[in-house]
Amino acid sequence: MAAAFVIGRVSFRLRGPYFALATIAFGEILRHATKNLHSVTGGDIGVQPPALFARDPSRWFYVSAVVLTALALAVTVAIVRSRFGYQLQAIREDEDTAMACGIDAARTKLVALVISAALTAVAGALWASQFLFIDPDSVLATRLSEQIAIVAMLGGAGTLTGPIVGAIVLVPAEELFKNVFEEAHLLIYGVLIVVVVLFLPEGIVGTVARWWPRLAGPVTRWWRRTRSART
Repeated sequence: MAAAFVIGRVSFRLRGPYFALATIAFGEILRHATKNLHSVTGGDIGVQPPALFARDPSRWFYVSAVVLTALALAVTVAIVRSRFGYQLQAIREDEDTAMACGIDAARTKLVALVISAALTAVAGALWASQFLFIDPDSVLATRLSEQIAIVAMLGGAGTLTGPIVGAIVLVPAEELFKNVFEEAHLLIYGVLIVVVVLFLPEGIVGTVARWWPRLAGPVTRWWRRTRSART
């Protein structure tokens, strides 16, 4: 959370591609710093975190993951329905107009970043305790940040259930591609993401929500005609 606060204070002064490049740069700085802090992080060798659950760890890690997911969803719902959520939506649509209306864009985005970092930190602690080993390249790699963003984009950024749907689709697909296509799985994986971005720019949930009213009408009329014919 402290790292998110410091990084946010600096990077939220930037916008667009400069903001994205700044966050990537901070991630790389943090990764190289942890590699050189041997007394704290163990450097490239890594560290062994303590186990949270001594008895039946698989079961309790599963329960913890479900509880954390439910907590994250509840926090998101509370934010969306609050004044803070409306401020975030205004900033997303037009940051300059939001600032002209009196919204402190930098402070609002910083609070959102800290909340996200808190939930991510808990998830990271569970992950580290489950595998009992972490090193800078496994937890601070740019690939991990990209995967988190792709999950949200695939499911539907800006939707409540989008990240959940994206994770349900993307994680099994990635493992399937590894087993079926072996060394070519990254190529197939990348092509799939490009296709989704081009043809489903609103994500799975956003696209379904947009097309559902158009599909539901004909289906409902067909169902009513079928029932009337039977009676």
